[in-house]
Amino acid sequence: MKIMTDTHIHTGQFYDVHYDPLEVIGIITDAGVEESVFSSTTSGKDDVQYAEIEQEIAVVVSRYSPDTIKPFLWYIPDYIDQGISVEMAMKGLPYKGIKLHPRAHHWDFADTRALDTLHELFEYASQHKLPVLIHTGYDAQDEANRFSSFFDEYPAARCILAHCRPLDQTIKLLAAYPNVYCDTAFVEEADLRFIMKAGFASRVLLGSDFPITHYFRSKYPPNGSGDTPTLTEQYAADLKQLRRYSGIIQTV
Repeated sequence: MKIMTDTHIHTGQFYDVHYDPLEVIGIITDAGVEESVFSSTTSGKDDVQYAEIEQEIAVVVSRYSPDTIKPFLWYIPDYIDQGISVEMAMKGLPYKGIKLHPRAHHWDFADTRALDTLHELFEYASQHKLPVLIHTGYDAQDEANRFSSFFDEYPAARCILAHCRPLDQTIKLLAAYPNVYCDTAFVEEADLRFIMKAGFASRVLLGSDFPITHYFRSKYPPNGSGDTPTLTEQYAADLKQLRRYSGIIQTV
């Protein structure tokens, strides 16, 4: 079974490792994936300037069609002070969606400027029918329902809960909002089957989180083996899991 789409890819700096954008995208396309969504983890660097991210995304856009290798604007609160609005960024590069990472970047809902900016982001996504990919986790700062008020207010924005964390909140949000989706990045098979059983197969997107998978496999090898896969080997393993998950979804 051939996986044609991977909706969760990254390029750039991740902690102490830099994943070259063209190398990452080249590995994905060489593996036969014809469509992917990527954003830059360089966005997580301290004091990062938008110009650095813009340059990184532009390198990929210059080589690959943004209609198939789709860049997402990873918007961070620091861009407010840098004078970078969503409209300005979208005019500069052909972004196909927006990403929010509330664990890497604190979104203070009590801060008027931050809250206004979030409304601008979701409003733009709603008006232009763009997806908003949201990192989710197990703490109050990044749990799945953190942005739920925006799901209701901007129904034309397709909101994707990356990682499905926590699972019970993800299920409730899928049930409450038809514009909410989720992806399979770092999702356990048992959790995926639970989502299938709940009746939401049509709203699960296949995503690998490559090359973050490579980073953690390299730093924490299974069984203490010390074996470090190449990027190509890691993506082959990621595709194997995506094929398995695709089969689970298609059997529903």
